[in-house]
Amino acid sequence: MKTFIQNISGAAALELALITPLLAVLTLGLTDTGRAIGQRMQLIDAAQQGILYGQLRNPVGDDVSGVLAAIGPGSPENARSTTVALYCECVVGAQLSCAVTCPENVVMRRYLDVTITENYITLFPYPFIGETVPIRTHAVSRLQ
Repeated sequence: MKTFIQNISGAAALELALITPLLAVLTLGLTDTGRAIGQRMQLIDAAQQGILYGQLRNPVGDDVSGVLAAIGPGSPENARSTTVALYCECVVGAQLSCAVTCPENVVMRRYLDVTITENYITLFPYPFIGETVPIRTHAVSRLQ
């Protein structure tokens, strides 16, 4: 029995067999995390494109169709949801409709608000996360 314990001829193969599944799981997890971060960066870019379009074209009334076109539809399997809102506020800070006028000598500011939500589909379902993870980005810009 003592010679069996002291024999280390297969130790390297055993260590490799024990560590390989752990390395595989870590690699898949890091790959999945990198893909999710990449998709979120694409959403941030899409929101910024919508804001940039709004700043350059200054949407009239409540027409945000050009902003939505600048953002783009996204991929169908990720179920992108885009919300674009134009709102105004007086300097006092209360949000209101842009049709309302502010009191005399109070400046009205106009804002464009873009929110994009999209599902990230993981490489394989995780026990506590699941197969899809919602990713959300939000951007606001003052137009006037």
